[in-house]
Amino acid sequence: MKETAILLCTYNSSRFLQEQMDSLLRQTYQDWKLYVRDDQSEDDTVAIVQGYAANDQRIIMMDDHEKRGAKNGFMWLLSHVEADYYLFCDHDDIWEPTKIAASIALMEQIESATPAIVCSDLTIIDAASHPTASSFWQQRHFSKALLNDKYFHLVYNNIPGCSMLINNAAKQCSLPYSPDIEMHDAWIAASVLWHDGRILTVDEPQIRYRIHEGNTVGAKKVPSITSQLFIFNKLFVKTKRQFRSTRCLHSMSFLTFLTIKLKYMLSIHLNNLK
Repeated sequence: MKETAILLCTYNSSRFLQEQMDSLLRQTYQDWKLYVRDDQSEDDTVAIVQGYAANDQRIIMMDDHEKRGAKNGFMWLLSHVEADYYLFCDHDDIWEPTKIAASIALMEQIESATPAIVCSDLTIIDAASHPTASSFWQQRHFSKALLNDKYFHLVYNNIPGCSMLINNAAKQCSLPYSPDIEMHDAWIAASVLWHDGRILTVDEPQIRYRIHEGNTVGAKKVPSITSQLFIFNKLFVKTKRQFRSTRCLHSMSFLTFLTIKLKYMLSIHLNNLK
């Protein structure tokens, strides 16, 4: 049996945390451990986790007193936990009961030495848990043709970290990481593909993905190309940061990198007009 680690970062999470914790306990696949790292919450988040941990030895509160934020918090957990498989868990979502089982069933088809990610579609819900969209992929005009395109993943990411299951080979090629990465999920997707890895999908939504006023990252619609031109400087700065953060993966010049990003940006917006 493969050792499976769920990595959960919390911060002032008391509003939604119990729903998420309960959904983990309802998983059809039960051979997992949950590692929780809190980012100095000021509410009763830690007390909630400790209450669950007192009744379930699979739930482990990690000892880290630094303020890290989302991307560094998840990467810290990934670097401090040893397992065969890893799942990233957001504090405010709800996992469907088959989430872990469906992901592992697909991952087991991949050779363990091959870096791999299994991801799934998501149902989008609001703060009151009411569905607002049946498919994250449809809302974002998700293209499976781009899923294993390693150049696309240098500049865009269409795989929310909460939907990811990664194997240990994916972890190894994602560490160490640059402080310039946009988010942990985008970095891991790019790293896997640039190390000859694979990304596979479970087509059925396996998470109720909550979008609310407190999201760090959400299911935002891609802005129009006109609006992006008005914020060209911000886009240019972000592109330079993406280039620096992925420089260890490729040998292209910044001009080539910028050209690739503009090509994908144009194709995405043209696709949105269809």
